Amino acid sequence: MESIHKIDSFSKFIFFILLIFTGNASTFTNSYYTWAPPFGICFLLIIFIIFARYKGIFPGKKAKNIFIFFAFFFTLQTVKFSAFHPRYIAIWIITIGIAYTLVNVFRYDLFKVYERTIVTLCCVCLPFYLIQLVAYEYLVIILKSFSLLEPAFRNGLGNIIIFNVNIGKDGLSIFRNSGFAWEPGVFASLISIGIYINQVVYNNRIKSFKNLVLLLTLITTISSTGYGIALVIYGAKLLRSNRKIVLLSLPFFILIVIGVISLPIMQEKFQELMEFDIETSAYNSVKYGYVYSPQRFESFMIDWKDFTNNPILGYGGHINAKWINQIGATLYSISGIGKILAKYGIIGFIFFYSLLIKSSIEFSKHFKYQNKYLFFIVIALISISYSIIEGPLLLSFIFFAFLKEPIHEKE
Repeated sequence: MESIHKIDSFSKFIFFILLIFTGNASTFTNSYYTWAPPFGICFLLIIFIIFARYKGIFPGKKAKNIFIFFAFFFTLQTVKFSAFHPRYIAIWIITIGIAYTLVNVFRYDLFKVYERTIVTLCCVCLPFYLIQLVAYEYLVIILKSFSLLEPAFRNGLGNIIIFNVNIGKDGLSIFRNSGFAWEPGVFASLISIGIYINQVVYNNRIKSFKNLVLLLTLITTISSTGYGIALVIYGAKLLRSNRKIVLLSLPFFILIVIGVISLPIMQEKFQELMEFDIETSAYNSVKYGYVYSPQRFESFMIDWKDFTNNPILGYGGHINAKWINQIGATLYSISGIGKILAKYGIIGFIFFYSLLIKSSIEFSKHFKYQNKYLFFIVIALISISYSIIEGPLLLSFIFFAFLKEPIHEKE
C-alpha cells in the first residue's frame, strides 16, 4: 500500500480543495450544487479530470457497476415523473466520479490525508477565532476587505477560503467557530471525523497533539452535533480500555453528558423542537413571505412529508414534487438522512446505508480495531443534522468498499 509520505503535493492540494468545497462557505463552492453560476462545479470537474489522468485512474469494474445502478435508478425516476433532469443526473455522475478517483488514488491513506488536512486547517482557524472573540468588528472589516469569494448563505459576513466569519452569536453569550465551513455545526462534523480517525483508526492517545488540536477546535464550535459525536467516539475508546478505568471514569463521563445536555444551545434546540409547527410555518411562509431555516428535527419532518409522498423512488431531481414547492412555501431543510429518504426513497436509503455499513466493517478489519459499526454511527449522526454526506468527499468514505478497485499487490 502506498505510504502517506509518498503522496505528492499536488494530490494533497486536490484533497484540500475538496475539503474546502465540503465546508461550502462561499457562493463559488455552493455552485457545485446550484449551478448558479456553474463556475464551481466546472472548476472541480476540470481539476479532477486532470488529477485522474495524472494518477492514471480510469473507470474499472466497480465504477461501471455503480454507474449501471444509478443509470437504472435515474431511468425509473424519469419514467415515474415523465421528466428528464440533466443537472440532477450530471451532479451525481460528477460526484461519483470524484469519489471514485479519491478512493483509488489514496485508498486507505485517505484517512491519514484527511486527518492531516483537517488538523492543519484547525491550526489555521483557531487564531482567527481568537481574534473573533476579542475584536469581532475589526475581523469582519478585514475579512471583507480580503474576501475573494462571497459567502454562500445569509449567516456569512466574510470568507477568505480558510476561514468564514458568521453573523452574531446565535443567541449565545459567545461567538461560535465556523472555521472554513458555512456553519459551526458543519465544521464540528468534519472535525469529529478527524477525531474518529485519530482516536479509533490510528488509536492515538487522547493527549496527543493532533487530538488536542481537534478537541480544542471542536469545543469552540459549540455544536451539539459535534459534541455528541465526540462523546460517542471517546466513550467507545473508553470501553476498549481497562475495566477499572471504565468504572472510575464513568461518573465523569455521565457528568460530561449532563453538562452537554445542559448547554444553552442544547436547551435552545429542545425549545425550538417543542415550538415548531410545520403546518403553521408553511402557512406563514406562503401568506407573509417568511423564509424559515429549521433545525435538524424540524428539517427531518419536512423531508419526511416528501418521503411519504414518494416512498419508493423519492422525488429525485423533480423538485416540483416537493410539497413545499407545490404550496409555494420557503423552508430550507438541512437533514441529511431526511434528504436521502425524500430524494431517493426507500431504495436509495437502503443502497446508501448498506454501503455505509459495508465500508464501516471493512475499515475495522483493515485497521484492526473493534467497534466495526462505529464509523457507521459517526456518519449516521452527522446525517441527522446535515446533508454534507451527499458531497463527493464524504461519499468517498461511505462508498469506499464499493468503489475501491482490487490491486495485485498486498495492501
